Amino acid sequence: MSLKLEYDSANMYNILLNFPAQIREAIEIGKRIDVNTRDGFRNIVYCGMGGSAISGDFVKNLLRDKIEVPFEVVRSYNLPGYVNDRTLVILVSYSGNTEETLSCFYDAIKRGAYIACISSNGKIEKEFHALNDKGKALSFVKIPSGYPPRTAFGYLFVTLLYLLIKLGYAEKNLLDDLNVGLEHLEECSERFSVENSPNYAYELALSLMNRLPVIYGSAGGTDVIARRWTTQFSENSKILAYYNALPEMNHNEIVGWENLDSVLKNINVVFLRDEDDNPRVKLRQNITKSLLIKDNEPLPNKIVEVVSKGANKLDRWLYLVYLGDFVSWYLAILYDTDPTPVEKIDMLKKSLAKEN
Repeated sequence: MSLKLEYDSANMYNILLNFPAQIREAIEIGKRIDVNTRDGFRNIVYCGMGGSAISGDFVKNLLRDKIEVPFEVVRSYNLPGYVNDRTLVILVSYSGNTEETLSCFYDAIKRGAYIACISSNGKIEKEFHALNDKGKALSFVKIPSGYPPRTAFGYLFVTLLYLLIKLGYAEKNLLDDLNVGLEHLEECSERFSVENSPNYAYELALSLMNRLPVIYGSAGGTDVIARRWTTQFSENSKILAYYNALPEMNHNEIVGWENLDSVLKNINVVFLRDEDDNPRVKLRQNITKSLLIKDNEPLPNKIVEVVSKGANKLDRWLYLVYLGDFVSWYLAILYDTDPTPVEKIDMLKKSLAKEN
């Protein structure tokens, strides 16, 4: 493969290669988490934005069949009305300065909720340690700084998992699954590297070139990974991408695959498939795929199925996340684009700061 690696000015490629090492470091951080234990929360609310929010979605879906209290992910300035003194609010801001998350922090204090934070530094760390009611301050988990937030997924989701295990809301055997997945990721780091050929991540990126990716996952499962893929395409590859989940997509969006032929031919559809998908969802995936074909020709430019690989659910989902991250990086380089800068986000933040 011939790639113009000079476009990767901040060496995001090296961060991707070292994702398994990041998880190893996060495991050590997780082991040291000190929790001011409090039992009997009625609900858990996870607050975050962007790269800090996706880890909440990932763990929520991972725990979906086992967790015994409601778990909601909030991407906004305000907490739901039900938050009270029986709620655990987990506030996650990689930078520590995300204004929406800080707003939820202050809202949680007013509601008398219990608070835990995950961050690298910033205002949220100072505010947490300044809390007057120390009984409400359950834990502050400090992770390494210096990463683009979207590349700190390993730090964020692993420490969140450890926090929930120590609070009794996740099972310890997930750590065994994580260690198995870690070995798999180390293998994938080599397989997806620029030195390796054939390279599935690179080939998938090539197939998506000059097309609009539409990613379909399964509700409560790989839909969170489909979302991760689209946000990585937006931030790293600097392209628009969209996602949806089955079965919901079958109740509306599927009808939209009819008109605007010229637009449809510029779309590449990717189905993310996992062995734990609901049997009816698996059937729906097959039928949906068939409905996107007319006269033996796909309505979009191309339909691709990406199947998860691994020994357990966490292993398989991490594989899909890692694959998507590499695909987005390869696409950036193929587009002669630096994957790291997010100039429009920076411009937006500067404009917002002027109005404070």
